Amino acid sequence: MFSKSCQCVSPDTLKSYPHRTDEVIVAVALELHRLHLLKMQHGDIKFDNIIITEKNGVFDVKFIDFGFAYNIPGLARIITGKCEYFPPERTEATDQTQVVAQFNQDIYSFGFMLEFAKKIIKIPEKFNDFIKATQNKNPTLRPGLQFFLYKNLLPTTLNNRSRNVIIKRPDSYQTMRVIGLTGDDLNHALNHVPQFESCYQKLTELNLSQQACIHKVLNNSPYAQVINILIA
Repeated sequence: MFSKSCQCVSPDTLKSYPHRTDEVIVAVALELHRLHLLKMQHGDIKFDNIIITEKNGVFDVKFIDFGFAYNIPGLARIITGKCEYFPPERTEATDQTQVVAQFNQDIYSFGFMLEFAKKIIKIPEKFNDFIKATQNKNPTLRPGLQFFLYKNLLPTTLNNRSRNVIIKRPDSYQTMRVIGLTGDDLNHALNHVPQFESCYQKLTELNLSQQACIHKVLNNSPYAQVINILIA
């Protein structure tokens, strides 16, 4: 049993955040995009394989159970029989068919998960076109995550340049949000990713007493502001 701060993503999880459903969905999409940037297809996207935590009001998602995962390019494991959240090109494959692992197979499963959730909770209408497109039986016609994220990344104060950086560096963006960067500070850090990562690494290597000294010198600024001052 997971606490509210660390739990599997499910319709019940989304019910716990009725006014933040879009944030949870975008957080899952962001982590799936990050995985795909690593040239990895998860291959088993479903509620039970997604863990979500909340820190400083920001959702952080991690996938578990990589038993069906494949590096791209590669061969996805052939699945026979009825398994609705797997794409049809996998479930309908014959023993003689080689199914090449593709990111759009994860996209199908992600969309199926959201379509199922719609039966239980209210999913923002702005996601409907994306969800419908993910269920296309033609894998090449399924949407990618880049455009979906570009349109829906939070907070809404992100400028276009920052959104493009996030698409390329989702790990850095998530770190920035978790430590509390928002607004202009977040945009500033995204425009200086190498400096941010260097300063963040140095500060995390300090012990707690050293961190406290830095905070005191900077008038007890929040940890996020300390980093922002250092990269200014």
